Amino acid sequence: MLEHNHPRLQLLVSAAGLDDSVRDRLLNGQCRQVAAEFGLSAREMEVVMSIEATAYQDFVQRLHDWITQQQPSAT
Repeated sequence: MLEHNHPRLQLLVSAAGLDDSVRDRLLNGQCRQVAAEFGLSAREMEVVMSIEATAYQDFVQRLHDWITQQQPSAT
């Protein structure tokens, strides 16, 4: 799932997974309003707003991909 260094994103993803209303709003044009409710950082908000997904699983996967890209590679 999501890494612990983004706890507010984790809360957003969890809420959307548990609450149909949050999930529907997140995926159907009210992403900014929903994301703002979770106090995301400016960068997290930018990333969430840039995700184009119509399914919850796609949204979560894209967030996970972004977080993974932010991790320093283990070399």
